[in-house]
Amino acid sequence: VTPTTLSLPASSGNGAVTVTFSSSCAWQATSGASWIAISSGASGTGDGTVAFVVAANPTSASRVGTLTVAGQTVTVTQAGAPNVPPSVLLVSPSTGTVAIPPATVKLIAVASDSDGTVANVAFYANGRLVGSTAVAPYGVSWANPAPGAYMVTAIATDNAGAATTSAPASITVDAPPAVLVTSPTSGSTVAPGAITLSAAANDSDGTVTGVAFYVNGALVGTASAAPYTLSW
Repeated sequence: VTPTTLSLPASSGNGAVTVTFSSSCAWQATSGASWIAISSGASGTGDGTVAFVVAANPTSASRVGTLTVAGQTVTVTQAGAPNVPPSVLLVSPSTGTVAIPPATVKLIAVASDSDGTVANVAFYANGRLVGSTAVAPYGVSWANPAPGAYMVTAIATDNAGAATTSAPASITVDAPPAVLVTSPTSGSTVAPGAITLSAAANDSDGTVTGVAFYVNGALVGTASAAPYTLSW
């Protein structure tokens, strides 16, 4: 019987074994594995050929099965299927999100693996790891990020080590504006009548849309454009 060992790819395919036997001797062929099926030559007398078909290997691990042909063992080794990387979708935050400090940003992703399991999902902001989890639903909390612009991504890794990076989400952690009351000055005494309230304000990562003035916690007016001034 030749050959007595065969190696086949992960995809489904065919193989054959040649039997050289006395013309008066009968023989049989049987499969010892469920994924190997004899397609012709299950029995014969004298010389012959045993043809067989192997099913596609659904896993990334190689596997070994046997045929018994004319009393001899034929070993069939089939390669494992190439590992399919996991899929991952970043669902939170969405592009355009603006977080106001002090903020806790929820990072959430959906991940799956068609030929194995998801081992881990890690979350990155501007390429820096901010959290990871191995438990679905895949989410972490990013506490107190510094003001600035961030590109957030999720990377899913499967049980065979393949990794996939999600599409990024662009978010902003807004820096609060700076404001200084310039009039009246602290400790000053003013005469009865209209009092001018003035403030200087600026925003490092945007624009100031308005300044509200309060006296003893009560709103007395707002100014929407610089110079930020009103009469009380």
